[in-house]
Amino acid sequence: MRRNRFRIVAPALIFLFSVPDLARAQASVSASTSDQTMARAIGAEGLTLYNAQRWEEAYKLFQEADKLYHAPTLVLFMARCQQAQGKLVEAAAIYETLLAEPLPDGASKAFIEAHESAKVELATVRRRTPKVMVVLVHLEGTPAASSVGVMLDGASVKMGEIAVNPGAHTLRATAENAEPIERSFTIAEASTQNIRLAFRMRSPAIAPLPPIESAEEAGEEPSKGSLIPAIAAFSVGALGLSVGAITGAVSMSQVNDLESRCTGNLCSPDAQPEADSAGMLGNVSTASFIVGGVGVAAGVVLLFVRPGGTPSVGTSARAVPPASGVTWSAGLGLGRIDIRGSF
Repeated sequence: MRRNRFRIVAPALIFLFSVPDLARAQASVSASTSDQTMARAIGAEGLTLYNAQRWEEAYKLFQEADKLYHAPTLVLFMARCQQAQGKLVEAAAIYETLLAEPLPDGASKAFIEAHESAKVELATVRRRTPKVMVVLVHLEGTPAASSVGVMLDGASVKMGEIAVNPGAHTLRATAENAEPIERSFTIAEASTQNIRLAFRMRSPAIAPLPPIESAEEAGEEPSKGSLIPAIAAFSVGALGLSVGAITGAVSMSQVNDLESRCTGNLCSPDAQPEADSAGMLGNVSTASFIVGGVGVAAGVVLLFVRPGGTPSVGTSARAVPPASGVTWSAGLGLGRIDIRGSF
């Protein structure tokens, strides 16, 4: 039925190029006779292809003829070609363009019928056109809607209701500081699909540390660090060794005295305090030697690795901040040695 109804317009289409419309003839710009003749030939060829259901080829010929001699009948058939190919969005746009163009006074019957047909067919196309509803899901950290970009089949669109052609489509959405979203879907005529955009926010990027400028690059001579930490460590070591030697000697003297006063491992009760003192001093001596050894070892290390110096070229490590001061203290108590320091 639709095909037969479209064929009825064919005589009017040919008539359009045979008898110029009176109102069009009064327009400031008129088509030349040669343009009319060429448009008539191209339009007739397009109509033949249209009746053969060769929609795309017919559309191009109707479009070419309309450029030579603009007529509502040609525009109507362009819309019908797009509709027949399932390009409902494009067909609706052409119908709307045709209806937005006012008919001139004294328009031909063919022009009036083209307008009336466009109204009816546009309503049908709108009912058949499927729609996609794109909405933003509001979660914690969701980007603002103004920063969301949506691409449908490679073309930029706005969120909300979008008219699409039936068939397969791909939608891609992006937002600031969020992972992109991509959806592929297939939609049928006269249907509606909802696509909810729930973005996953990216983790905050950690800015890289700026490169370290060496002393040579800064135009300065590299400097060695302070010897104060090494001296402090050696001092602690010397103190520990000294305390260990003194307490060790006193402990050994008391042990020798006890050996002369006791028989074997048996001593009188009055010798017990001296035995306890000898044991305590022995423990202090051992601990002091350990602390002294650690202090000397630390001093050797700090002698070569001087904190606070500037690195030379090629150094990958960050420079150690200059020492603002070195403090240390050592204390000797009953059964203990206290050593504290800061660099």
